[in-house]
Amino acid sequence: MDTWTTVEQATAITNQSLTTGDLSAANAILEIWVGVTPHLKDKLRPRDVRLLEKAEAFQAAWMKYKPALLERSDTDRVIQDTLQYDKGDRDMHVLAPLAKAAIQRLSWRSARTIDPLSPGQAAAIRGKFVAETVGTPLWADDGYPGWSDWEPM
Repeated sequence: MDTWTTVEQATAITNQSLTTGDLSAANAILEIWVGVTPHLKDKLRPRDVRLLEKAEAFQAAWMKYKPALLERSDTDRVIQDTLQYDKGDRDMHVLAPLAKAAIQRLSWRSARTIDPLSPGQAAAIRGKFVAETVGTPLWADDGYPGWSDWEPM
């Protein structure tokens, strides 16, 4: 199985002794979150590849000390006697904190803003002019009937 990083790189990143098995197991879990496999490395941005290398290394180092990782239940709250435990993060029992931080910074996982303005509205409101809006009145591309007859007072 391909991995994002080598044993030497992962050891340098985490200062932990890791094996190819550790990296393969970490990669299997990371693939669930990122939706990309290492064989697509050439098609990704260099920054994303670096983040995935670090995420895999941190996940492998974290998993090494979680022997019962695959046997954990998906429980949010445990109450026993007078003790109560609430899970802070839904993925905290299967995803390493530093791996999660790296995954959240991937280019395709970042929040995107949708610009609800048409090109004509952007030209009128923000002063943005693109090839489609230069010399075009606001009402011409918005398709509002009757706007072509409007004149300022």
